[in-house]
Amino acid sequence: MTPGIVLDLVLVAVMVVWGVSGWRRGALAAVLGVAGVIGGGWFGLWIGPKLLELLPELAGQRGFRLIALTAMFLAGVGIGSKLAAILHNKVGSDEPARGIDAALGAVANVFVVVIASWFFIVAVRPFATPTVQSAIDGSRIHATIDSFIPEQFSELATRTVQDLVAHLPVVFGGVDPVLPTEESDAGIVNDPQVLGVAASVVEVATRSPACVSDSTGSGWVVSPGRVVTNAHVVAGSRSLTVARATGGGALSATVVALDPDLDVAVLAVDGLDAPALPRAPQPLAAGADAVAAGFPWGGPYHLSPGRIRGTLVEQSTDIYGGEGVAREIYAVRGTVRPGNSGGPLVDTDGHVIGTVFAMSLSDPETGYALTDAATATLLDQAPSLTWEVDTGDCPAG
Repeated sequence: MTPGIVLDLVLVAVMVVWGVSGWRRGALAAVLGVAGVIGGGWFGLWIGPKLLELLPELAGQRGFRLIALTAMFLAGVGIGSKLAAILHNKVGSDEPARGIDAALGAVANVFVVVIASWFFIVAVRPFATPTVQSAIDGSRIHATIDSFIPEQFSELATRTVQDLVAHLPVVFGGVDPVLPTEESDAGIVNDPQVLGVAASVVEVATRSPACVSDSTGSGWVVSPGRVVTNAHVVAGSRSLTVARATGGGALSATVVALDPDLDVAVLAVDGLDAPALPRAPQPLAAGADAVAAGFPWGGPYHLSPGRIRGTLVEQSTDIYGGEGVAREIYAVRGTVRPGNSGGPLVDTDGHVIGTVFAMSLSDPETGYALTDAATATLLDQAPSLTWEVDTGDCPAG
């Protein structure tokens, strides 16, 4: 039995229990329960990260963080439900629900489970262990619910995750020049060459007990057994793993190169049976289509269509907040979010043109990628890099 099936069975069981409870108690109690569960659950997820800041060493462990956030969510749900029950006792009836009232109560309670479970899963997935992430990604019920969730709810969940995970680096001091360009062609993500890059894109997960939290990001295979990602993804880590977008389980990795100025790292991964992605022979001009491949928010593999706004030279800080170096970068009109860090930016032929590393703080439709030219010296050396290097200090922020 797969982890996804186990999660589906748990969700069905919870829906049945809550549906029966709603049938017995009626619509008023169920409506109050909706408010109590959603409000209490949101409060638990909101206050959880703030309390974890009091225990920085434990908070950096992915398993502990997941357990703590789960406990705070359930505590919030319990408190909200209790307050709703107290209010119902004051204004409701003690008589058992019947007919339409009972049916509405059952429907309302199942609705609570659907929304609360979806919201909770989306919010905690970035901190989940690989097994739990596998269960989430394999859950047909969660995938079905996610496909019907209105955009407003997705935005609320996204804002919650933004409060729970680390942000991408800041470029241009947070005051970004926005170069105008047309919206990208969403259909390019279905091009066979673009779909094919999935075999060589990985999710990078670290255990970083010395840092505020563990980190997740993306990476791509530059040569056999070698993966490129961002330095800020792996900096300060004690151990790390990579998992291919196409499945196959997590593999241990070691850092064999780390450049905090460029924000690039190379990982050695024994047993990684994945082809290297070809690098584009020429840079892309403004207006050209491009696709960012990776794992935004630590979630499932995703292809985000984009269009090159232009090529810029950015002088900013290194990953520790110190004086950095000038870097050539692409400004891309598209969606880049935490978790995309280190993933490839590819052209419509599936060739890598850059490595995603930052998002705009002033324009939600702009992301940034280091050009291949900016990182070429290190990437060309990747096949010969064999010695493990120190991951250094935790990145700023």
